[in-house]
Amino acid sequence: MVTITSLACKSYTIKHKRMTVRDVAAMVAAGSSVSFACNLALVERRQYYRWKRVVLGEKDTHPKQAKTSQDTSPATLMPTMSTKFLHGNLRSLNEGRMSILAPIEMDLLRFLFEYREQGIQVTTKMVRKFVEKVMPEFRPKTKIAKEQCVRRFLRHAGYSHRLSTHTAQRKPEETKKASSEFMEFMRRKVAQMHLDHVLNMDQTPIPFTFHSKRTWSEKGARTVHVLASTSETKRATLAATVTMSGELLPPLLIFKGSKNGRIKK
Repeated sequence: MVTITSLACKSYTIKHKRMTVRDVAAMVAAGSSVSFACNLALVERRQYYRWKRVVLGEKDTHPKQAKTSQDTSPATLMPTMSTKFLHGNLRSLNEGRMSILAPIEMDLLRFLFEYREQGIQVTTKMVRKFVEKVMPEFRPKTKIAKEQCVRRFLRHAGYSHRLSTHTAQRKPEETKKASSEFMEFMRRKVAQMHLDHVLNMDQTPIPFTFHSKRTWSEKGARTVHVLASTSETKRATLAATVTMSGELLPPLLIFKGSKNGRIKK
């Protein structure tokens, strides 16, 4: 009686495939045969060659599949984004169907890089407008289809929709000494004063327009720089005051204008 055992199909992460290819390559470099190294790494020989082509970004790695001719077409020479998928938990070696934005891939990536290097927010709408400008056949699509296409391309390129962060100009350790000296100086100044006569006031601007705090940026970036627009500078000023006893005075809201002037509707 023969018993047939069905083996479940296993799925491996890119990290596991990369480590396996590295281990097999090290054993081959030490003098072992490819078949022997693959047996020790618990991977089939043909599977090793298939993983190696993706991990190393090589073509026709297997000796039997080597080609004598070399394709020098622009599509072949254009850098791809497959290397961005080698550092993660993806389980598929197939990058999927080619995006319709592939012909302008380099122009689009250059646009994203230049804007993010200047700290300018990059929104989905900005990318969509850029694609419509350089790719006329993209314009007839619906707005939803355009945005979905742009989002798929950005995620495939290694970008994610991030919230902007703020990085301090100086470390807290550098200002600790100066802060302590200022606090000690102020304690001596207000020691003999009434608590209601010591006021602490601060002003903060209130802009009439607010910029988006989200932007498309590369995954894994700890700091997401954004640059606010300088064309719109209209804002009001809020002055908040509190006494040393803890009483909060009515806030003062200041608008720029002239005496007896009227606010335009």
